[in-house]
Amino acid sequence: MANPEEEVIAIMKKTGIDLAATLPCDRIKNLLPLVSEIFPEIRLTREENGVGICAGFYLAGGKPIMLIQSTGLGNMINALESLNVICRIPLPILVSWRGVYGEGIEAQVPLGAHLPTILEGAGLKYTIIDEAEKLPLLENVIRDAFENLRPHIALISPKVWEFSDCCAWEAVELPEKPEVMERICKFNIINETLKPVMLRNDAICAIASQLDDEITVTNLGVPCKELYA
Repeated sequence: MANPEEEVIAIMKKTGIDLAATLPCDRIKNLLPLVSEIFPEIRLTREENGVGICAGFYLAGGKPIMLIQSTGLGNMINALESLNVICRIPLPILVSWRGVYGEGIEAQVPLGAHLPTILEGAGLKYTIIDEAEKLPLLENVIRDAFENLRPHIALISPKVWEFSDCCAWEAVELPEKPEVMERICKFNIINETLKPVMLRNDAICAIASQLDDEITVTNLGVPCKELYA
């Protein structure tokens, strides 16, 4: 019988996922090396960046997925609402749901405990996967996202991985520690306000002149309206 990490990989393959945008979490430390090995991966520094990257990848014909920790989901709700929901851009999100099971970090508990209610209030579709036997629901999450053109979040409890015998993280080669170098600041800060080289309207006209029938996604109020005009 496959361990839960391998089951997730199998579901991602079956549903045609061809890009993973990831941020690490200790609870999925054995899943992420497998993802890196099998799928094209973009390692993120912020969750909102992943929303934009995945949107662009989808518009180019791809099928992305995000794998993040639940604290990061709290940081990206506005990005999901103002881009994916408004523009009907699908995004399945596998979330390592912290603060609800065997949590050793107290600061994870408040958001984790209220996350389903928060998602309901935001009108974001989610599915709870709180034991390994429910992992097949992940396939429904991915398919629903792309069929209904919306974000769909899989809240996956740490209990799912609890009895896994996967130890993929042990095979990950850690980078060598760099030599400690003395830090010398060489910045020469000048308090000067520079004049813009291009006005906003000039920039929008320059962009518009390069567009024919391409789809353009914008989520800044005034520039969005001016580009549309």
